[in-house]
Amino acid sequence: MRILIVLFLVFYSGTAFAKCYNWELRRGHGNRFVADASTIYINLPGVPKNHSDFKVSVRGIVTPKIKFGECLYEKKRGKRACKYTLKLVSRAKKVQFCEPKWDGNGRQLTARVMVNNFDLAKVLVDKGFGRAWVKGKKKNWCIG
Repeated sequence: MRILIVLFLVFYSGTAFAKCYNWELRRGHGNRFVADASTIYINLPGVPKNHSDFKVSVRGIVTPKIKFGECLYEKKRGKRACKYTLKLVSRAKKVQFCEPKWDGNGRQLTARVMVNNFDLAKVLVDKGFGRAWVKGKKKNWCIG
């Protein structure tokens, strides 16, 4: 149902997803704005409240997993990356979601995320909290 509502809004608004949006952040699991270093909770405007809760994946980055990490090292790196993203997003004056689109056969909303006019994916990569996403290439976070 949620996907149908969002698809309607996308097609109804024509070029609606050609620019950046100041979507409202929402507190998700653990009363935080972020699920992990590359996933942010939002309320999508124009959608009934009981269907407006979405997660947006930051496009262009791969970050270490916390829950499904392959080793303790990856999980620890994931927690540090998540804390860093949470700090950036929580303290930001402006968080924008640019060029949003559905990836993964319409299962996942992704966007280029700008935090105070800085590309979040680039900041995370520059600080060592993630890697640039390359299709078909998955590198292990675990050492040894």
